[in-house]
Amino acid sequence: MILARTSIVHVLSAAAFALLLSGCGGLERDNPVDPFVTGGASLREQLIGTWSRHSGTQAQDFLFSVGQGVVRVDYTAVGGGTADRLGSWPSIRVRTFQGIYELVGTQLTMTFNDANSNDPSENLMPPAASQAVDITIRRNTLKTEEAGSTLQFVRL
Repeated sequence: MILARTSIVHVLSAAAFALLLSGCGGLERDNPVDPFVTGGASLREQLIGTWSRHSGTQAQDFLFSVGQGVVRVDYTAVGGGTADRLGSWPSIRVRTFQGIYELVGTQLTMTFNDANSNDPSENLMPPAASQAVDITIRRNTLKTEEAGSTLQFVRL
């Protein structure tokens, strides 16, 4: 009699577990508002840090700070080749833009007020207009969308 009860309990337990799993939907962790993906952090909190992308002869880094400061660093290989972040003039041109950012919802607006270049002959000025992009962050990937163009950055 005890063996029959144990078998029924096992069958019911297995059926309940299967029903629970089928009712959960997808088990993958790709939802950007899932606290296991973001650690429960807001988009603003996730943005803080250094983000980087590299595409052959060019590379770009963004450094976002808690006080809403932003630094953009553009690396360009002069005369072709690969952009080396540790390289120096005259083989690598490094342009640095400093400014502030504002994040409203998913729209990130950056306004740069200072610009520098390691090219001694370049008189670099900050961009005249603010740059506004829509952003999403999933795990360690930041995606920006602007006028149909999407760029992906990875967290450093």
